[in-house]
Amino acid sequence: MTSNESTHYVAGIDEAGYGPLLGPLVITSVVFETPRPEQSLWQSLRGTVCRRACRSGRIQIADSKKLYTPSAGPGRLERGVLACLKASGISEVKAFDVLLRNLCHHFGEPCDSQPWYADLVVPLPLAANPEDVSQAAARLGAAMSKRRITLRDIAVNPVHPPKLNRLFEQRGNKATVLFEETLSLIRRLLHLYGRKGIRIVADRQGGRRYYGPLLCQAFPMLRIDVIREEERRSEYEIHAGEGVMRLAFIEKAEDTCLAAALASMVSKYVRECFMCSFNAYWRERVPGLRPTAGYPRDARRFLSDIQPAWDAAGVDRGEVIRAR
Repeated sequence: MTSNESTHYVAGIDEAGYGPLLGPLVITSVVFETPRPEQSLWQSLRGTVCRRACRSGRIQIADSKKLYTPSAGPGRLERGVLACLKASGISEVKAFDVLLRNLCHHFGEPCDSQPWYADLVVPLPLAANPEDVSQAAARLGAAMSKRRITLRDIAVNPVHPPKLNRLFEQRGNKATVLFEETLSLIRRLLHLYGRKGIRIVADRQGGRRYYGPLLCQAFPMLRIDVIREEERRSEYEIHAGEGVMRLAFIEKAEDTCLAAALASMVSKYVRECFMCSFNAYWRERVPGLRPTAGYPRDARRFLSDIQPAWDAAGVDRGEVIRAR
């Protein structure tokens, strides 16, 4: 990308659900179009977005762990995600199935073998106030328009336990599976924006520092330059024709890049919507069942509680429980 261009693209990639025993791993890429390279979107949109919780009506965009806790519920997280989507006109936000169709593109896999996902027509929002979401979206849309910033693209890659378990068996390593599924999003960004030039910021994965050999294997026909491979930041340039894709893996990327923070939020929100459907299915069959977020300790309690219903349904273990 040359310095005299007036349009620049910055993308963020992050995941949610790497550690749970139940539910999907969700990886998301978010692309913004901006008038200046290296632009701080938090600074440019400071009148309408913020990193920390505030009472001014601004939209909090930050690591999803800072917005969502099981006790507080999904309201703050949902408000931010839906307001950003609505402000950009990327997706309908009335129901979860429509949201998925707009964001998953060619990612994901059929959920036919998982009866808890047979009906994903879950009305949205789950907890946020619709009028508040619309007002926040209107303010954000006006601010982005004024500063020539566009939320250009969001792509979500949900990977459910059946596929995860197959990949764990094939690859033998959980971190490798995460990297390869993240690469599927990077390939898409390279296809869409590689010739235009794009800067991608992704969260560092599993403490890995050296990504060069993996990138050369993934893109054997392209030139890949190592910019730096440091303790907390590994950065590369991938040359695609006249364009350059700059790819950085950064520790706590969601704290330094708004696009990565929003990717974290979308990943968490999509995962929570899937878990809402999962819990609803089993609660219909087990009266008084407490829902689960899928993390190991509580997941084991949940699996014990649903055991009779599980046996009656004849559900295969690999359809529900991750091997790693």
